[in-house]
Amino acid sequence: MTLLVVGIIRGENNIMHEDEGHYAGKHPEGTELNERAAAALKKRVHEGRISCNAAHEAAAAAGIKAEAVGRALDLMEVRINGCQLGLFGHKTDRGKADLSPREDAEQLRMAVKARADEDGISCLSLWEAAAEAGSPKIHAAAVCEAENIRVHSCQLGAF
Repeated sequence: MTLLVVGIIRGENNIMHEDEGHYAGKHPEGTELNERAAAALKKRVHEGRISCNAAHEAAAAAGIKAEAVGRALDLMEVRINGCQLGLFGHKTDRGKADLSPREDAEQLRMAVKARADEDGISCLSLWEAAAEAGSPKIHAAAVCEAENIRVHSCQLGAF
């Protein structure tokens, strides 16, 4: 782990994830901060972190795409936690939520498999599969875990 000195959003120094403090480097030099995204995020960021759910709420409140909010989070060096799919940012050994498969998930399994291809399934498509089946998003991720389907293209750009 690395001890980093951070800016206004972070406040005091914290011991953080090894990638923390380097998110802006994912974007080309000169990438500008979307001020609407930054304003919507400011009240939702706590100690340099924001939940996936709160980031999506910020996007809706600002009337912008989740991708723009994710880029703003990177430029502000804010860490996303609590992935709604349970894939990262949870307080477990591996950072993942319990993704145990459910026995009663056949409709969900079919919806996920219908959207997946040889590359896996995107975060957005997985959300859509969960909505179609009337299931929680985290159960859709459990189907992917059980079926060895890779989830890619986080809507916020985290993966």
